[in-house]
Amino acid sequence: MVKSNKKIFLLLSGGTWLFDKSQHFLSVQEEEDVPAWLDSMPELGIMADLQPIFICAEDKILDADVWQQMADAIRERETEADGFIVVSRTEQLPYTAAALSFLLPNFSKNIILTASQISGAHWSGKKEIINNLKNKHSGSGLRANMINALQVLSSPLPGIAVMFGTRLIPALKLVPEPKADINLFASADNYYWGRVDFGVSLKSNLAKSGAKLPKFTKLKSQLLIIEDLDGLDWSWPDELINKQGAILIRAGILANEKLDRVRRWKVPVIVYGGHEQTVREGVVFINNCTWPVAVIKTMWAAANAKDNADFGKLMKKNYLGEYWPY
Repeated sequence: MVKSNKKIFLLLSGGTWLFDKSQHFLSVQEEEDVPAWLDSMPELGIMADLQPIFICAEDKILDADVWQQMADAIRERETEADGFIVVSRTEQLPYTAAALSFLLPNFSKNIILTASQISGAHWSGKKEIINNLKNKHSGSGLRANMINALQVLSSPLPGIAVMFGTRLIPALKLVPEPKADINLFASADNYYWGRVDFGVSLKSNLAKSGAKLPKFTKLKSQLLIIEDLDGLDWSWPDELINKQGAILIRAGILANEKLDRVRRWKVPVIVYGGHEQTVREGVVFINNCTWPVAVIKTMWAAANAKDNADFGKLMKKNYLGEYWPY
């Protein structure tokens, strides 16, 4: 267990919903909400010296700028921190975990992400979910997730992790498990760094990763995502396409006329989920990673590559174990 003299920085960026002792909901909408929110979980203050950092409100949709702000805040405090916990919007947790993994390569301190079972300040449409949480779990899950995250922060971990429900999941393998009750997330390859039973049990062979990632610290926000479907009309002018930082196409096999369009594009292109086809240099086909990793790594490579050829090299190399055999 983390001792009380451990200085843990707590970044808040949505996913902060919890019940207080009176069964009222609390969430962090602005920095002034943080003291009351923390006071409702006094056990956390016993476990560690928590230093909260307000990043954004519960309703904020996270993007490259917010992830960049998180990474900068963590990097600035690396030497004084014993570890970091990031509370982030629940539905965007896989993207946040992937973004921090690429923005903070070879980071010396543990970073664990977690969240409540629900996020977003507009709760009128979530009454059924809220009532189920009250009746079945007596809370939103966040308090337990935070306690478990604090318990594993001082253990050696290969990289950034997500603590949610009864699972400690590698950040780059995180995928939603929508039909689950407590465990809203799973590992894409069913490999976990730890599990929660009466306490947190970690894998015995965990250690800091020796992987070396180029210390690029930017994400490019100008990413156009195309969800290709049979019969979808690609009627966009090439001038519009070529203004993008990169194109990410989610598709099976692209029709010939669409392949012809891709050949004319001057920007980096990723095709996710399909079989490799003959297109042109600068187009990369990937299907052995999660979709959030594909999105974030494309943003990362587009921001840091010198040209299309360099973009292809960055995308193809398996720096952090983000790709797995298939």
